[in-house]
Amino acid sequence: MHPIAHFRRARGWTQEDLARQTDVSVNTVRAWERGAMPRAANLRKLSALFEIDLIRLADTIISWQREPDVPPGRERQRADVRVPPR
Repeated sequence: MHPIAHFRRARGWTQEDLARQTDVSVNTVRAWERGAMPRAANLRKLSALFEIDLIRLADTIISWQREPDVPPGRERQRADVRVPPR
């Protein structure tokens, strides 16, 4: 799940609620939740609404774009890779 959708749902908000609070269209919220990066001004609004540091929010979104199956706030578990002896 996209981080914006995760944080929105954690607060019990609909996409319409978030659109109203950020002064954007519902289609814009949908685009964010499909992977579009919000503009800087909207990132500031989102970080204030979600009570999360701006840089952390941006990093979380960028991380999701790279690895969309990893839940927000968690890092991918790295496999213990061992090199066989020669």
